[in-house]
Amino acid sequence: MATIATSNFCRHLTLFTGRTISMHSALRRAIERGNLQAVLVALEHGADIEEADIHGDTGLPLRIACFKGYSAIAEELIRRGANINAANANGPGGPIRMAARGHHRDIVHLLMQHGAVLPADVQLPLDDGSERRKRVERPQAKSWRTVWFDRSTPRPRSPGHLSIRIDTH
Repeated sequence: MATIATSNFCRHLTLFTGRTISMHSALRRAIERGNLQAVLVALEHGADIEEADIHGDTGLPLRIACFKGYSAIAEELIRRGANINAANANGPGGPIRMAARGHHRDIVHLLMQHGAVLPADVQLPLDDGSERRKRVERPQAKSWRTVWFDRSTPRPRSPGHLSIRIDTH
């Protein structure tokens, strides 16, 4: 049986072999959910405000908040010293790149007010009042059980389809 120890507010699990399994930090999970209170709790418990992504680029928490459009969380991270010009895989200015990609003009302006530099290859989102594209509700398809056992709908047949009837007497 493996012994599990937690460290850094449930950031890593260390097995008895000493191998560390990296998991999403509590700070990252709170930001992805848009939960400002959980973000504050994670920061108060020592969460790494400059947590790196899987490529080793620091500043992941602020980049996530900028991409998702959580301006209150982004502002809190900036207030606590997050690097507003942290690079990501696309180059310097990761947070402003993510805000622009997410079409969050308000966060782009917030970052620029705090001294972020707009990279030359980044286009600002249009100021036409449109928001980030929303997910469209798709009609729910009937489950296979509903289609299969619904007497009003014939069972789907395909060429070479073998039908087996099981009688339960």
